[in-house]
Amino acid sequence: MSIRAVSFNKLGLAAFGTVVALLSGAQALRSVDAGSLDVRTVSDPVVLSSVANVVPTVRLTAHTCRGLEAGSGFVLKGGIVITAGHVVDGATSVTVDVEGLGAQPGTVIGVDGAGRDIAVVFVPALAGVQGAEISSNLLVRGADIAATGHPRGGVRQSLAGTVVGYVDSGPLAADGGRVLTVSVGFEPGMSGGPVVDVHGRVVGVIIGVERNSGTGIAIPTSEITRTLHGDGLTAMPACGTTR
Repeated sequence: MSIRAVSFNKLGLAAFGTVVALLSGAQALRSVDAGSLDVRTVSDPVVLSSVANVVPTVRLTAHTCRGLEAGSGFVLKGGIVITAGHVVDGATSVTVDVEGLGAQPGTVIGVDGAGRDIAVVFVPALAGVQGAEISSNLLVRGADIAATGHPRGGVRQSLAGTVVGYVDSGPLAADGGRVLTVSVGFEPGMSGGPVVDVHGRVVGVIIGVERNSGTGIAIPTSEITRTLHGDGLTAMPACGTTR
């Protein structure tokens, strides 16, 4: 019996601009039905991309277990920045590039205690910034979304797409929880950036892309509610620690 292998790229940038992590597996993906809490609103891609630009998004660099890594993140109130865990893997400090402020130091204060690929960084220089609005609603399939980040460590870009579905098993759900899949093909360096709905509310955190189909992978905010409120964090494991 033949099996279909699926490769999943985590979208950080290691030294020399290479994709740093591949997870593969033969388990078939199983889509799960999501609660229809938000209706679909059809939007022009240019308008939708502009909505994503409202979310305060930053570029992060860190010396991680794999070398110098670059990724993205978004700001919450109080100087808190949310990013993907693999962007800061093994690092205790990061540099955050902020438009108008330049490079600012940040401290990794923890990672998601449930094992999701999410890290929380504190950046004192951003303490006065109005943070992004978060929504824990699950969007219906086909709902319009946009995603924003710093592909390949460069300038910020926003991309419009739609919700493909939700997956709670198989290699796409590599950290053991439900993921949001979207039609946007994320690029390396966008990990940690926000996925937003048509109202500009963050509904997911970018963590990777399915290599063969180009399907974008994000962790829904509904899966990390405690982490977004600063609860249930664990210390960043050191390099070489089994997680």
